[in-house]
Formats: sequence, C-alpha cells, structure tokens
Amino acid sequence: MEEVWRPVLGYEQTHEVSNFGRVKSLPRRCVGVTPTGIPCTFPVRGRVLGPLATERYLRITLVVEGVPRSFLVHRLVAIAFVANPRNLPQVNHIDGIKHNNRSDNLEWCSASDNQNHAIALGLVKPIMGTRRPLAKLDDEKIRAIRIQLAAGVCQRQIARTFGVCESKITFIKQGKAWWHVT
Repeated sequence: MEEVWRPVLGYEQTHEVSNFGRVKSLPRRCVGVTPTGIPCTFPVRGRVLGPLATERYLRITLVVEGVPRSFLVHRLVAIAFVANPRNLPQVNHIDGIKHNNRSDNLEWCSASDNQNHAIALGLVKPIMGTRRPLAKLDDEKIRAIRIQLAAGVCQRQIARTFGVCESKITFIKQGKAWWHVT
C-alpha cells in the first residue's frame, strides 16, 4: 500500500495525516512578534511530527497561531480515510493494537461495539458478578439461589428472600446472569 496524505479537518492549510497513521506540518509562513514588539513573519518548515506515546493511544498536539490543541492520531486518520456513513461516534482498532493507526486497521463503531470487541480480544475483562458497583448478590448467594431453584421454590419467593427483582432470578435460572458462578 502506498502512503497517501490528506488534510487534517480544521487544519487544512497547516497539517496533513497519512493512511499510515502519521501526521505532518506543512511548510508555511507564520506571523510573530520580535522581542522588541515589532510584527514579523517567519518560515516554518514542514515535517513529520512525532506523536506523544501514552500507555493507551498516540496523541499529537497541533499548534496554529500559538494555540495548541491535542488530538488522538487514530481519530484524525479515521476522519480522513475511513467512511462513516452511519455517523458512528467511536473509532475501533481492528487488531486491538492501540498504536497501529493505519487506516486499514480502523473502523467506526458504537461504544457498545467497541467494548464488546475489546472483551472478545481479551483486552478488558467484562464487569460481572461482585465486580459490578451495585451488585446485591455474591457467589455464595447465587449458589443458594440455584439450590432453591432446583428444590422447586417459587421464583417470587426467592426474589423476596434475596431482595432482588423476580426477573433477576429468571435470568439466573436461564443462565443469562451470573453464568460464571458454578
């Protein structure tokens, strides 16, 4: 694949982004002020900019007329190269590698699609069981609920005993909730 450069949205006259995930500034003349306060113009050489590597995503700071603004590199690449006909809000790294910002590794997605993809790749653990902030049940209570279900106790009675809604007991019985507890 050949490297292709396109203007950065909102910075068309000053910066470009490539389908390889690189960002560069364009050669231009800038307005400044000398130490004595006299307005002047000076040349700025165009160059490929090095992104700031954080533990998660690559960031780049674009400075135009002295005003810095930080961007996620993968979003700049996706805006320039990846079609988004459904107007989805997030950009997903298909291979799960956050520093691989090539356009063929990016796709637009919903927040839930992004989270499910991360879980499927093993990048994050799903929040389930007692790890949920408002969990009313724990592993021991789930085992007790299953014993009562097996004994034929009414789901409504089990729900009252444990202080949860009846649908929660139904989900436990069907294996849709707390399936990870044996």
